[in-house]
Amino acid sequence: MASTPGSGALLASAASLCSLPIELVLSIIADFAPADLNALARTNKGFHNTVNPVLYQQNVRKQGTSALTWACEHNSPSTLPHLHKQGADFNGADAPPGWFGSLPSRANPMHLAAKHGRIDILTWLLDNGGADIDALSLDFCCCRPVAWSLAAPTPKWTPLHTAVCHGHTDAAIFLLSRGASPIVSPHKQPYNKAAATTSRRCLVTDITVLHTAAAANDLVLIDQLLTARLCLPNAADSRGYTPLHYA
Repeated sequence: MASTPGSGALLASAASLCSLPIELVLSIIADFAPADLNALARTNKGFHNTVNPVLYQQNVRKQGTSALTWACEHNSPSTLPHLHKQGADFNGADAPPGWFGSLPSRANPMHLAAKHGRIDILTWLLDNGGADIDALSLDFCCCRPVAWSLAAPTPKWTPLHTAVCHGHTDAAIFLLSRGASPIVSPHKQPYNKAAATTSRRCLVTDITVLHTAAAANDLVLIDQLLTARLCLPNAADSRGYTPLHYA
């Protein structure tokens, strides 16, 4: 059977390609699909060193940095330097399609790592990726504060809230140790300015991590917050509700 032109033929003759100049190999594989690049990178060490950067470059430029989602979900901090080298934006607020489900979301890798409790990922993002520890998400964590109006704009949450809301106390304590603000839904303009115009009086802000911990029944975190005096026990959100109301 005759060989099929294209990537299949190249993979079949990988040994001869090893003798080609790197510049020529890069020119040949420029239009390869990710699956073909991945297969070629696995053939030997030489191709891995040449092709792997191209694979990450394509992921950043053409696939919405989907490898970052995978790294956060599977706790693979070793993936992040490759993405960083190819110019990945670790503070990007617009989520690629399918990142967080069918609804459009605004979040960044800090929120995704916090959701999964990935402390190693959070550490790398803060130390190397220039990540904003208090970045705000929209429609990522679907929590609604006490007496929340369905007509009101969706609240914006920091990664600290996301960690607590998804049951990752250790990640929350880590974020606090790195200087995360105890205000997890600060008083700032919502992303949806049209919604803010019609229902701004319903927007709940000034929610502390103690409010979130009370709602999540996280007794360990509540004890640490009160012992360290990071939050006032009777601190009220913008509608006057204290952590006790959230419990």
